[in-house]
Amino acid sequence: MGEKEGDDIMDILYNVEFEDIILRKIELNDYDNYYDYVTDDLIKKQFLFNHDKDSAKKRLEDLVKRYEEDNKPFVWAIALKDTNEFIGVISFDNIDFLNKSFSIASGIRSKYRGHGYGYKSIKALINYAFNDLDMHRLEITCNVDNIASKTVIEKLGATFEGICRESKYYDNEFKDRRVYSILKREWKNDR
Repeated sequence: MGEKEGDDIMDILYNVEFEDIILRKIELNDYDNYYDYVTDDLIKKQFLFNHDKDSAKKRLEDLVKRYEEDNKPFVWAIALKDTNEFIGVISFDNIDFLNKSFSIASGIRSKYRGHGYGYKSIKALINYAFNDLDMHRLEITCNVDNIASKTVIEKLGATFEGICRESKYYDNEFKDRRVYSILKREWKNDR
């Protein structure tokens, strides 16, 4: 495959548009908003981040470098379509091409929560996974006390499968997680 063809594939892979957001590559000029993201109290707890300015810059540089080295690290910036402003991160938390299954992790900067951006970004990534990558199963989880994530997951039409007891270390203790799934044949893009 020529360099131009590879670039075109990367453009398709990292420019997933949905309504008023775009999923795109994380860029070095996202630093200020990225720092706001990784130092947000909820994000710090959820992903066990403990960044200062230097470590946040190093992590951002490492993420940007992964696009060049790995070719497709499956990590996207969530950005507003009209301004390209970085508002969060979404990624395949686990992806298994053999079994065509995946899970998603995402987070939104605090000032952008409550506007549906998390829901829209997850929906866009599910569409991409089922339609462009031909995946079969999404498994998505949340802490049992995370009502906002539970609401989003159920709005997506996911099937509740059960509780994984004390499966996530969060907020200095082990927490139970709710497990949901969506199969490709069940996915309806009209939610």
